[in-house]
Amino acid sequence: MYRLFRLWTFVHGAASLLIDEEYAKVAPELDVEALITDTTPSLLR
Repeated sequence: MYRLFRLWTFVHGAASLLIDEEYAKVAPELDVEALITDTTPSLLR
């Protein structure tokens, strides 16, 4: 259950920053979809 909470928190936070265009302001070169895809497996371990 803890792993799912970590994943939900991460994805929810990333999505909120993406929707608010905060990533575009701070790190325009960041590929948010790739970040989520690459990070998800480690959060589920």
